[in-house]
Amino acid sequence: MNNLERYAQLRSILRDMEEDIGLSDNTFAEKNIISALAQLQAAESSKGFVASREIKAHKLCSNIPNPSFFRALKQLVETGLLTLPANRKKGLYRLEV
Repeated sequence: MNNLERYAQLRSILRDMEEDIGLSDNTFAEKNIISALAQLQAAESSKGFVASREIKAHKLCSNIPNPSFFRALKQLVETGLLTLPANRKKGLYRLEV
């Protein structure tokens, strides 16, 4: 199996996983934010909130244009996949899945 065939196989597996966990309708930016945040939260043993600047600096999110990045964050909060600390409207986020 060559590299392109392996890549295609991995993409197919990823697509199946996204469907299984309910992320198939999310945008590319939303999926990358979720993935980056999952990795950042895993790096912290407290599972606390992560600053948006840390998420934006992650390799999965650094190339997302700012308007798309912040629109995706807002959408993820509205759908309940991300939460904010009490009495905050932006800046710190945590996965709720």
